Amino acid sequence: MRTHRGFVFPLEAWNKIFCYNRAHTEASHSGLVRTLGKRVRGNPPRVRISPPPPRLFVIGRPEYLKFPGSVASRIHTVRCRVQVMSSEIGSPDSVLKEQKGYDTAGTVFSDRQKALALLEIIEDDVVFLGAVFEKIYRKNKSSRNAQSMINGAIFAVTSRNNGNPEWREHCAGSLRELLDECSDPGKMSTWFCDTFNNHGGRTAGFPSYTSNPDAYKKLGKFYDYFSEIHHHSAREILERLQDIYGRENIKTGSDSEETFTRAAKDYIKELLTMFRGRVSDV
Repeated sequence: MRTHRGFVFPLEAWNKIFCYNRAHTEASHSGLVRTLGKRVRGNPPRVRISPPPPRLFVIGRPEYLKFPGSVASRIHTVRCRVQVMSSEIGSPDSVLKEQKGYDTAGTVFSDRQKALALLEIIEDDVVFLGAVFEKIYRKNKSSRNAQSMINGAIFAVTSRNNGNPEWREHCAGSLRELLDECSDPGKMSTWFCDTFNNHGGRTAGFPSYTSNPDAYKKLGKFYDYFSEIHHHSAREILERLQDIYGRENIKTGSDSEETFTRAAKDYIKELLTMFRGRVSDV
């Protein structure tokens, strides 16, 4: 048996569970006598310094430890969680892969498919919007990656049911970034029209701010709303919702996950309405 600070360890268990590492410690050998400080004239007091606790590295199983709440038990718990996460996740990139499950009817589905259904879009819409904004960014010399932003928003929605308490903030951050460099309705119109009006055979007649101010203003309001969500501005969030849907329809307490989902759907629908039928060469 081996005793350490009130805990009793079977010797065999101690050897199997712990690796005692004395490196870089300042312990005296087995707590023998040592003098403190500089050596000076006279006879300074001599004290007994107890050794520090061993530096523990768990290499065995925790069943040998019968006392609850021990350091080793907590170490093992964390280690087990890391092992489970590693076995389920693998490399960091694999987190972005689809995670499949089954509904009550036994139909195979994925988290991404559920997120797309919640936003009422399909994969073709994602690819289309990504290509449209990539062309807008290239024309206006922006280095942004539209496809990554859209997929980032969808991934944030998938994390809704996977324990992410800030999925709305993450989704809003990705959605707002699509228009971040041209969030002003006038500049937004300039970017869109310069890209798609009478340039290299592109579709002519793309609506400008002059011809369709309401559409650009509404996109600007959605941008403001997602910005406030992203920055956790509670009062401003309610005001931006009222700007979009009207004061009579948005009251105190209306800032809910359902309202956010509705706004995200309507925002994407506005973008699709803006470009579908007017842009075909992407």
